Amino acid sequence: MKKGIKTGAFVVGIIGALMLCALVTLAAPAEAKRIVGNGTLYAEGSGAVLLYGTGNVTLEGVGKLLIAGEDFQISVEGDGKVWTFGCVKIYKGNGTVHVEGTDMFILAKVRDGRLSASGEGMAILRGCGEFETHKWPIQIVVTKPAKPNGR
Repeated sequence: MKKGIKTGAFVVGIIGALMLCALVTLAAPAEAKRIVGNGTLYAEGSGAVLLYGTGNVTLEGVGKLLIAGEDFQISVEGDGKVWTFGCVKIYKGNGTVHVEGTDMFILAKVRDGRLSASGEGMAILRGCGEFETHKWPIQIVVTKPAKPNGR
């Protein structure tokens, strides 16, 4: 029993540290864009995204994901690997990964990829590329051009 408690505490500690790093990294300067509500988010380019909510997320390209939650499913197409640590899964690869669930926390880092997320929740985007949102029932389109130097 003590081994299970120590392992659980270790996993919770790791998740807490990763969430803190993500928040410090993504909450920095005006380059980060925060989106809250329901609908669909499409993003293309390179950077990091922090998602929290209920719905589904698809990532295409070279990337890494950390997914935490009690009720979610993950599927992978292409060259990718998934590691499981209790209620946390980590994906790394080149291909397509799809996650669907409720009350999920997702931290994703992608290079020259595409991300789509549909549902209800919050997203923080940081990087370079373009994104647009389609809120239900009204459509709103927002575009953020890539920086000239590619960063």
